[in-house]
Amino acid sequence: MIISAAARRASILFGVLTVFLGLLVSPTSIACGEEGAARSTSAVTPAPAQSSSTSVVSGSSSLPISELDKVFVDLAVVAEPMVIFAPTGLPQGAVLSDEWWPVAEVADPDSYEGSSEPNPRVLGAGSESEIQVVYDVDGGWLAILENFQGDLGDVTGMPVGEVAGEPAALYEVNGGQLVQWSQDGRWYGVFGRGIPGQDVIDTALGMQRLPPGGP
Repeated sequence: MIISAAARRASILFGVLTVFLGLLVSPTSIACGEEGAARSTSAVTPAPAQSSSTSVVSGSSSLPISELDKVFVDLAVVAEPMVIFAPTGLPQGAVLSDEWWPVAEVADPDSYEGSSEPNPRVLGAGSESEIQVVYDVDGGWLAILENFQGDLGDVTGMPVGEVAGEPAALYEVNGGQLVQWSQDGRWYGVFGRGIPGQDVIDTALGMQRLPPGGP
């Protein structure tokens, strides 16, 4: 039985929003660490991996493709028509965190004094979505940022390559490393805290662009 792309997107979107639509939170700003007006949030949870195949980023080990893709394919549906970037590999030992916390703003989960929130964290909807996906990495942390406040002022970044044809630069900011790039006027990034900077770079340069609404 063949299911149309529109029906598949509608089905995924209904399931995601029904289960996870809920909390009111404030958007994150890496540049200034300030909170803005509260907005509704939602989140998606990856399905258990169904394949043992992997996609390897140099210097990193990878989760099964099905586990990586499920999170970001669902996010692509929620954020349509906004572009979503998905990792093709993660640092050794990376595990999707049970809860979101602001990796780019505070030193560790114990220092976070906010309320418990689901991971991934989704603010807004559609083209206004602001998304963060948090991973624990053997005592360190990694956050994948989709459409975030990326104005770093006078901080100078070091060019590290391209992500889907867009120039990417590495920044030392807020006690961690951020690789950021832009797409369609939005900022995207990979932020690492307590992990080697090369792992952050490898993860960022391995990001792939998903078509709006998912593949």
